[in-house]
Amino acid sequence: MKYLIGLVVWMALLCPLDALGECLRLRMVDVGMAECMIVTVDGEAMVIDTAYVKNADEVEKVLEEMDVDAITYLVLTHPHADHIGGTRAILGNHQVHAALLPPVEYGTEMFNKTMSALEEHGVELIYPEVEDQFSLGGATITIYGPHPVAYANANDWSIVLMIEYAGKRILLTGDVEAEAEWDMLAYTPWLPLGADILKVAHHGSDTSSSYGFVEEVAPEYAIISCGDEEAEYPHVETAMTLMDCGVRDVLTTKVNGDIIITIYENGMYTVSGQRSEQLSVMK
Repeated sequence: MKYLIGLVVWMALLCPLDALGECLRLRMVDVGMAECMIVTVDGEAMVIDTAYVKNADEVEKVLEEMDVDAITYLVLTHPHADHIGGTRAILGNHQVHAALLPPVEYGTEMFNKTMSALEEHGVELIYPEVEDQFSLGGATITIYGPHPVAYANANDWSIVLMIEYAGKRILLTGDVEAEAEWDMLAYTPWLPLGADILKVAHHGSDTSSSYGFVEEVAPEYAIISCGDEEAEYPHVETAMTLMDCGVRDVLTTKVNGDIIITIYENGMYTVSGQRSEQLSVMK
């Protein structure tokens, strides 16, 4: 049904996709219970998390498909292996100009090897602060987290990004849990959370996506990286929260495969799954 609605909208506009000009593309790679997203805009690329070591070939295939050679920003949201494990493989195949990291140490062999590899490849290390902004082509990226709080949980140290392009907003939340969400809520007078698309935190876990947070973001669409390794993900409680807060649709990599978001310079955008016919178009 939504596919047919999308087609009707396009027919009414008489505007084929290839006539819409420049665009931003975000692709959430299907890496199971891990996470990796690739963003391209105006010839620049940003990679957010690198999944496990075992996912390196899958990630590299998508980078090739998206014609990514050099990477302007590599964002390692937090130091867990399902988010940083593939970093060394990316460094071996691509020039990375700068890496964004949270200000937290983590005493694992994976973390130490990742930090050593970044240094060996001469990558500039950036520890961003809340409200910092930078550009990726025509997109503006704003840092929403982590706040300078002594979190006991490494997930709450996740770098949170708001991507803005052509009047549309995508909120990428790493693995933040409820404590970090409430800190972001307290900051809404300065950094409004409203977004068109929400990347749901922590694979759809019920320790994240508190009702007040999702209600404030008020997304049209939600995307989740999860896999069959943990069959209960996303948690029912999280799915219910998303629906109760008016989310139009939820796409997961477990069901839809790679998830592709395209935002065109006129503000039109599509959200689609690689293994489905779903196409959503909004103005």
